[in-house]
Amino acid sequence: MPSLKSYLYRAGLHWMKAKRKGEPFTLQEGRVWLEKAGRRFPPIADTKVTSVAAHGIPCEWVTTPASRDDRILLFFHGGAYAAGSLHSHRGMVSRLTEAMQAKALSVDYRLAPEHPFPAGIDDAVTSYKWLLQQHEASQIILAGDSAGGGLALATLLKLKEDQVALPAAAVLICPWLDLHNNASSIEKIAPKDPVLYRSGLDRAAQMYAQGQDLKNPYISPIFGDLSGLPPLLVQVAANDMISGDGITLAEKIKELGGQVQFENWKHMVHVWHFFGPKLPEAQKAIQQIGRFAQKIWQEKA
Repeated sequence: MPSLKSYLYRAGLHWMKAKRKGEPFTLQEGRVWLEKAGRRFPPIADTKVTSVAAHGIPCEWVTTPASRDDRILLFFHGGAYAAGSLHSHRGMVSRLTEAMQAKALSVDYRLAPEHPFPAGIDDAVTSYKWLLQQHEASQIILAGDSAGGGLALATLLKLKEDQVALPAAAVLICPWLDLHNNASSIEKIAPKDPVLYRSGLDRAAQMYAQGQDLKNPYISPIFGDLSGLPPLLVQVAANDMISGDGITLAEKIKELGGQVQFENWKHMVHVWHFFGPKLPEAQKAIQQIGRFAQKIWQEKA
């Protein structure tokens, strides 16, 4: 089995690392790279994709032969709130869907800088409320990677504030939760992180917030009221400079008496799940998510 490094190169991350040693890559370059990376790790065989509008929000249903109609994954893709799409993450969503034995509604929420905060969270909440017209809250699990993980947590906070029925659980994959980027892990892990870099995170945070307070809990949900949330699965990577966000979240949830399953994966990088069947650890992490989700749904049945 080839090394993790070989898959980083296959995904084009070597280009990003080389590029940022000189002039930072542009927003458009970053968007194009993520789309190309997604095509290198396509959906599993027999995946079916159906476009749908959730109260006007572009989405798609992703199903596999293992999917059940009474189990729904609501997924928000990563990309620093400025990149990523239904296409870039379709492969990863298909593998999550198979492991969870669920149908996935993947949300094409609006991106910054063209559509800064609160466009993303508005779209996330709208898509969830659309699902509630067809399914019980107990049938739905939210999930997202990186910025999508932050959006999932921010959505939980907003739903709780608005007294909307909360989903059964949420899965946060390498979540970006503090757009101040002040986690101690950033400076410590940055030299080992082949994916992220501080100036890029800061630039993305400013594009998303556009002058608004970065401690707004719907922008940086780590600063929100984390009590009363449904069970969480938080997965972080040892070589991910924002892993401190997930660590802090897990600590806070435990202090509040909440339910959180926390996993820190050795030797892995930001959203290693992306590499799908090509990387054993990606398969194992996705299977862990599947086991977590199925346990939740069995308890709710």
